[in-house]
Amino acid sequence: MYNAAIHSDSESISIGISNPRTGDILSVSRFETNIKSETERVLSVLKNEPNNSTLINSSKNVYYSLTPNFTFIPSVFYDANNFEKLVQPLLKVEEPDTLLKTFIPEIDSFLAFTMNLELINSLKSTFGHIFFRHHFASLISAYHLFYAKEGHYYAFIQYHNKQFTLCLMHGKKMVSFNVFEVRSYEDVIYYTYFSMEQFEFPTSETHIHIGGNYAYSKEVLTAFQRYSPHIFHLKPSCCSELEKETANALINTIFDVQCG
Repeated sequence: MYNAAIHSDSESISIGISNPRTGDILSVSRFETNIKSETERVLSVLKNEPNNSTLINSSKNVYYSLTPNFTFIPSVFYDANNFEKLVQPLLKVEEPDTLLKTFIPEIDSFLAFTMNLELINSLKSTFGHIFFRHHFASLISAYHLFYAKEGHYYAFIQYHNKQFTLCLMHGKKMVSFNVFEVRSYEDVIYYTYFSMEQFEFPTSETHIHIGGNYAYSKEVLTAFQRYSPHIFHLKPSCCSELEKETANALINTIFDVQCG
């Protein structure tokens, strides 16, 4: 048996397959699509063979949302009985969206997020055994489990098409996590250094890790190299045999498979 992780963005759908006993990644596939509707985009890929058979025969399917409409709730403040009452006004949840949550053990917090109810119901009716999580929870877990070490300052940059996430960590403690729009490559530089300055992260000591697929990644790297001596390319060990461009395109799904 195997587990399947489904990762969707505005340009593609990726499916990652893992061994539930060992956690080893068995395969990751990416499918290009230009369909605007998220529900139609996802179902157009997942209903086609062999994807349909893969998901129907898996022991566990998890769909990972990429919505920027989210918030964190530390466990000490979490109240299951009043969760929806407190969070719905904060995230301005309106139809056709509904409110979901993902627990992140590494920071002992819940990530509350919205997701389209039509998509949820369509996936449930099509595959039955499917769960819903948020991709940003996978990122945070991956940074804790595979990269962060005590005593260091970290800035983790992850590209998501026209957006990027920035996670600042001091050792194993997450200091900040935000989503920023990318209109030009200078935006990545500006928001990263602005955030580092805001939280007093020293430029000369902060380790900047960059992952994901972005057309102007070389320009970003060149700009960072002018000011920061510690820059790294996020590339999971399981991607060592893949070409750089392929690994960059699949890294978000791989984090979902590893940390889901």
